[in-house]
Amino acid sequence: MIVKNFNITELELTYFIGINRIKINANVYTIDQLFELSDKIQNKYSDSILQFFNENYILNTEHIFNACYFSLKAFHYKKNISNKKEIEFLLYLATKRQIKSAINDVGINNSNIQNGIVNYCIVSYVDNVSVINNAIKEALNANEIKFTLTQENADKFKIIKEHFEISDEQIKIILNSYGIKKDVEFLLKHNIHSLYSALNELICEKMALLSLEKIAID
Repeated sequence: MIVKNFNITELELTYFIGINRIKINANVYTIDQLFELSDKIQNKYSDSILQFFNENYILNTEHIFNACYFSLKAFHYKKNISNKKEIEFLLYLATKRQIKSAINDVGINNSNIQNGIVNYCIVSYVDNVSVINNAIKEALNANEIKFTLTQENADKFKIIKEHFEISDEQIKIILNSYGIKKDVEFLLKHNIHSLYSALNELICEKMALLSLEKIAID
């Protein structure tokens, strides 16, 4: 599990994030049971958020950290789109205003269950992420497995760039701000990390625009 703590001065807010990937018995559990577990965990640990997600359109851990920040910020300023923080997290993760669209894009689905691979994010205002993580693993009789979110490759970059409808020109503008003048095709072979950084920044901009849309509507 990856664990990181944040201290956001502007919000006067400290919180902890845990991201994990586990293997479960595909023949035992259903999506509904995972949702029931999520409710149970959040009721028991009242200062926590738990959300299961599909990693297909998740760039990396920074993508998740940014979605957590914007969802907590939305609730802090009472500009939240959903009444539930775990749903707000999915909306920002997908950069969508529609709950159904966000769930279709980044929510856990039946294929995840059939593969027996489950990803989840824990957010807590107190330092008990490891306790919650152990409770989840025990409830699902699960084992932690290797992350794929920390891996960077050209195919994943292309898939996520296309999904979020980000153009090469947008990528180039960010790269220029880094002082990088090489084109995207060159960087796919020689400096994939810089492309990930640029794409992450543009996805983050979409999250920021989502929060501004809410303010404009209000």
